[in-house]
Amino acid sequence: MRIFTFMRPLYINLYCLLFAIWSLLFFYLNAQNIWGLT
Repeated sequence: MRIFTFMRPLYINLYCLLFAIWSLLFFYLNAQNIWGLT
């Protein structure tokens, strides 16, 4: 159980990092589309 309590914050950080990477990638693709249109 001690390992589980230690692993839980790690998974939360991993999901936060994954979400940050995904949002940055989405923003980059969106910016490329805007530059392509103009």
